Amino acid sequence: MRFSTLEVSDGHANGGGDPDETDQRVKRKSNMYFAAAYNITAIIGVGVLGLPQAMVFLEWGGGLVVLFGTFFFTYFTMTHLVKLHEFEIVNMNKRHDTYHSLGIRALGRKWSRLVIVPLQMVVEVSLDILFTVAAGEAMNRIHDINHCHEPIHIFVWFVTFAAIQIVLSVVVQNFQSIRWIVVMAAIMSICYTTIAWTTILAVGNNEKVHYRLPMYLTVDNDAPAQELSDPDLALRVFNSIGVIAFAYAAHNVVLEIQNAIPSTPEKTSETEMMRAVWITYVVVALCYFPVAIVVYTKHGNKISQNVLSFLQYHVKAPSGVVVTANVMLILHLIGSYQVFAQPVFKLLEDRRQLGRHDYFKKFVIRFIYIGFSTVIAMIFPHFSPLLGFFGGFAIAPTTYILPCIIWLKINNPQRRWRSLDWYLNSAFIILGFLLMLVASVGGLSILIKESKDSRLLWTPHWRQSVFYNCPPQM
Repeated sequence: MRFSTLEVSDGHANGGGDPDETDQRVKRKSNMYFAAAYNITAIIGVGVLGLPQAMVFLEWGGGLVVLFGTFFFTYFTMTHLVKLHEFEIVNMNKRHDTYHSLGIRALGRKWSRLVIVPLQMVVEVSLDILFTVAAGEAMNRIHDINHCHEPIHIFVWFVTFAAIQIVLSVVVQNFQSIRWIVVMAAIMSICYTTIAWTTILAVGNNEKVHYRLPMYLTVDNDAPAQELSDPDLALRVFNSIGVIAFAYAAHNVVLEIQNAIPSTPEKTSETEMMRAVWITYVVVALCYFPVAIVVYTKHGNKISQNVLSFLQYHVKAPSGVVVTANVMLILHLIGSYQVFAQPVFKLLEDRRQLGRHDYFKKFVIRFIYIGFSTVIAMIFPHFSPLLGFFGGFAIAPTTYILPCIIWLKINNPQRRWRSLDWYLNSAFIILGFLLMLVASVGGLSILIKESKDSRLLWTPHWRQSVFYNCPPQM
């Protein structure tokens, strides 16, 4: 297996990145393995950490239906985007290389700017916020191994992760120049998910396992269990649907990934990209299903919101295993953050019509963006509700709904109305809207409640924050 080099210009040559214009300087030398690495990094991220707890509130029946249903649903919608990348393209150097470009072809420039661009921005910003929260938690868990009763403010870990991203944002210039970071991140994602479920399988559980809905929920190790009323349980169920939906976010960058694959009239990029998608979903299945099913099987309704936190504080896994898994998670999040930040950087820089050598202005834009995502992460450091809310509000439209709408708009003319293809995509659109509604309501409600119950990170009582999970001294 060999990862080819890849060169893509920054888009400024074609009028500030206008998707309707052709960039003749694009040099495409990618292949299916490189594309698969990008896809894996974009999909397997913080979402997998919340899958076991989602199973707790959906139980076996609902959990397996949503888990496998979203898997095949998202594979179906991703193939739509891949097939439309070069739809009705005569010049092989000009493609629908962004969601916005494809949206212009399907909905027109006005509606693409009003609907697709804001939704894609929300997805990418929300993902980077979650990556910051997850990285801060991971750094804190590593610190707790040997210095549990000498805690460091979680603010320090957020700023540390932000500093790493600022350095990377100065070094790398565009989406394609992070290729080896992405390869590293893809490998790390496979490794830490495998460590999580194999360790829990190996350590075992001597306690009796229950799979019924929990009547009490312990959000933090240092906080008393909270009694759950029927409305609370309903909201937790809705949030769990959003958590699983959140686990598939690569659709927002799949067109940029495919744009790096060379194409000719005889062999279009679709062939290579479809193979990359197939590889990606095989890897996703090998990571997602064992984490969700094995962990839930071994511990039932006692699972905490983050599987790596559960591994450390409840399962009491060996410290070396805990540190290794969390370091791998941090390395993965470093790459994932850049995958979703680079398209935002490009959009903002193109709006300002910045050229290749406007280094200081680019640095300012990137610094402000990273600072913004870090501050929002500090204000709402609640991992599970953020997963559920963003899974419904942000991920559902761009991953589950818009691909089907665009497909019908472009590829299903009136003469094929009410065909099997029309019924199937229409059903998926309805399911996508339902998913968006219930996940957004559940996630937002829990987020508001937990934000009221917890202290802000900069108060004098920060030791009792939601991140301080230190067991009592003996």
